[in-house]
Amino acid sequence: MSESCGLVTLTHSKRTDLDSVGVAPAGVQVKIASDGEIWVKGQNVFNGYWEEDALTNSVLMDEGWLKTGDLGEWAPELKIIGRNRDIIKLSNGRMIAPVPIENALKEIPEISNVCLVGEGKGGLLALITLKEPILMQYRFTPGAIEGLSVEVESLRDKIRKAMDELIAQSKIHEKIANFIILSRDFSADHEELTLTQKLNRMKIYQNFKHFIDFKLDEY
Repeated sequence: MSESCGLVTLTHSKRTDLDSVGVAPAGVQVKIASDGEIWVKGQNVFNGYWEEDALTNSVLMDEGWLKTGDLGEWAPELKIIGRNRDIIKLSNGRMIAPVPIENALKEIPEISNVCLVGEGKGGLLALITLKEPILMQYRFTPGAIEGLSVEVESLRDKIRKAMDELIAQSKIHEKIANFIILSRDFSADHEELTLTQKLNRMKIYQNFKHFIDFKLDEY
């Protein structure tokens, strides 16, 4: 990450665990905070964002510790297991806050819930769930449900048109490259929602990973 001048850990040529990101080099300290977030400290850490004190204070802690926003564990080298902040970083470095976009999309009458994904990819993908009465209209329609998704072209066209209207109204300021209409809603039983009905983004990604990666590899 640029806030650490690119450097947090290094790997060596003889490593055997290809899922790890190595260990901290001399002069850099790395620790796992109580909530699982990776913190880093050293001369490589930046002093703050230009004229953005509030943003600086949100990532730089006392004694110079930088909150990376990544979740990690020692196994025995550092392993990244997810993201701690609700921020999506695209492959071009653009940082996107998903919640305002998701809330705007939920204004579309057919939509029950939305989760945006796209970390490290070239565009945003919206995982959309339908309100139960709408979903039931297609549940027993031949060809409408294909595994995890609802494949009804007229419904996709209607939702895409509603998205374009939200963009025209400046309620959405980011382009959504593609979207998937899921054949079930997110649920606490699948650990996709917390007890307060907030999205568990890491679990949603895990549960729909192959589906998501297939769609996002197009961008």
